[in-house]
Amino acid sequence: MNRRGFLAGALALGAGLAFRVRADGLPETLPEPALPEAWDEIDHNAVVHRVRDGEALPRRAQPEAEHAVVIVGGGISGLTALSELPAGTDALLLEKEAETGGHSRRRRIRGVWCPLGALVSQGPIAPFTSRLNALGVAFRPLPVPGLAWRIGGRLCEEPLGAGIDALPLPAAERAAFRAAADELAGYRDPAAGIFFPRSDNRPEIRALDAITLHEHIARRGWPESLKKLLDGLLAVRIGEDGSQVSAWTALWLLSAIGGDNYSFPGGHGALGERLAAQALDGRPQALRRGWTVTALTPLAAGGVRVDALDADGAPRCVQAGTVVLAAPKLYARRLLPQLATERPGVYESFRYNAYLLAQVSLKHPVGRCFETLVSEPTPRMYVAADRLDPEANGRGHMTIYVPMSGSAGRARLLGAHPRALAAELLDGLYQNFPEARGAVEEIRLQRWGHPLVSPRPGQDATLAAAREPWGDIVFAHSDTFGVSGLYSALWTGIDAAAEVQVRLLARQTPTRNEEHAHVQVA
Repeated sequence: MNRRGFLAGALALGAGLAFRVRADGLPETLPEPALPEAWDEIDHNAVVHRVRDGEALPRRAQPEAEHAVVIVGGGISGLTALSELPAGTDALLLEKEAETGGHSRRRRIRGVWCPLGALVSQGPIAPFTSRLNALGVAFRPLPVPGLAWRIGGRLCEEPLGAGIDALPLPAAERAAFRAAADELAGYRDPAAGIFFPRSDNRPEIRALDAITLHEHIARRGWPESLKKLLDGLLAVRIGEDGSQVSAWTALWLLSAIGGDNYSFPGGHGALGERLAAQALDGRPQALRRGWTVTALTPLAAGGVRVDALDADGAPRCVQAGTVVLAAPKLYARRLLPQLATERPGVYESFRYNAYLLAQVSLKHPVGRCFETLVSEPTPRMYVAADRLDPEANGRGHMTIYVPMSGSAGRARLLGAHPRALAAELLDGLYQNFPEARGAVEEIRLQRWGHPLVSPRPGQDATLAAAREPWGDIVFAHSDTFGVSGLYSALWTGIDAAAEVQVRLLARQTPTRNEEHAHVQVA
């Protein structure tokens, strides 16, 4: 058969054959990975959805145990709250998954650590420096070059930095990119820029929370090309573009891209593991895995009844003096329907975005940059996770983050077959990294259900109301400050533990009436 006949036959087969041309001019068939027929689930929400849908779930007649403190949720907030409680505190942590960490987990696939969620932070910054250093985790600066962006059919490195002059854009648009880069750098100023708490910012900075990012872009007169880059960077970080997102929050997130950023092998999962080890040190019985809490019922005499289903679907129940609800506010309003009338409009205002994650194992690393943003047809970020793992031994691993925004995105995430999504993602991978063709060994798809809260403008009053304790229930989660992140999770966990300790001390200290009654009885 001649070369033309071979190629025609290969195309006619329609079997997805991949090939490249050898030195002698003949095509060389390349191996293609098997496409997944099922999800590699990391976020199990079947019971949570039954709670959401108002299903009457089985309950035990009586609690099987009583604890001074019950923490609902074993992510960074819940683990921090547990680790901050003094040794000897009668505390129990309930986690619905088989492992703790929440959206800060990792997994070793074919010899390379990869993230199952959160990845990048600003390192051990105050006021968390001593706590993070005590965990003994070694923050690794992100590899360089850090960021590439696909524009005009090619990848351009550092589009908000040293690579601006190389962008295939008119001079006036490149000037706008430089102006935006300078503005974002100014927001990193620790005294005059954007920082938490927002109330301590200068008035003109605080005013950014009254408008959306798109409104800010329009006021600046920035071109559509710059808007597309900023939207893409924002979408892969919080799940949506800047059309409805607070300009304050968006610019804070975008400004961090050009600053000092760090991670660990496998992302924040390394920190989550060390935090769990610290929290459970000396109290291994303080953790129940596979328990999905289904209801919280305040008791007339004080305390809270906590109902759950375990991994086998059996009803479980404990009673708590105080509950730390270290779970999204979306979940809080399902567990406590009374909040709808007690705090109308507060918890209903929280919106969350879903993600599709792809874990792609490769025979060797591909691409030059640690992160590669592709804005079209939908935003996605390719992260070279192997660059963070010193023990990757020449193997490659690409984690692909695809935001599935809004109800339409969530519907597609829940309804599409993983095989079809994997084929689409591999096609995009080959387009952006031609050297990946023939190097892919495996692709796994994961669904990330409710990881990131949507930061709308002007939410300060709502956020403040949502984090106020309600009876014997204290709230702690990374969504508490309107933007999900490592430091908001740590902060709320620390605050919750401090509140719990105040309550425990109050219960141990008799009131004057109690002392008087004790003397009379004696």
